[in-house]
Amino acid sequence: MKRLRRFLELSAQERCLVVRAVLVMTAFRLGLRLLPLSRLLAFTRPAGHDLPKAGRADPAQIAWAVRVASRYVPRATCLVQALTAKALLENVGHSAVLHIGVAKARDDRLEAHAWVECFDTVISGGSDVARYTPMLSVEWRR
Repeated sequence: MKRLRRFLELSAQERCLVVRAVLVMTAFRLGLRLLPLSRLLAFTRPAGHDLPKAGRADPAQIAWAVRVASRYVPRATCLVQALTAKALLENVGHSAVLHIGVAKARDDRLEAHAWVECFDTVISGGSDVARYTPMLSVEWRR
């Protein structure tokens, strides 16, 4: 009940953004089980139209919505969150770069991580991305 009350206290724009993030994140979560990554990346392409500035969510709002949505989508891994952030950013006209990188863990195993940058700022994937070596970066040309 507390969660519902907090959700209803959000502005209409924030509620809409969170619902979109949950839906997109759920689609990517399920999509990763059924489709290769290359097919899913196509869904992160720019929408092909620009929204008026007043209708755009800024990157910080999208980052917030992705963090909120990740609490409600089971097994929303860093890759699922990064795909969601990139898709939402591109959909509202912000260029974003999705990175997938690796780093050596303390036990000498490789760890993989995905994150998204927009305007040279990490939007999704945390602040410790410097330790990862990017192996794949996806950016669409406009």
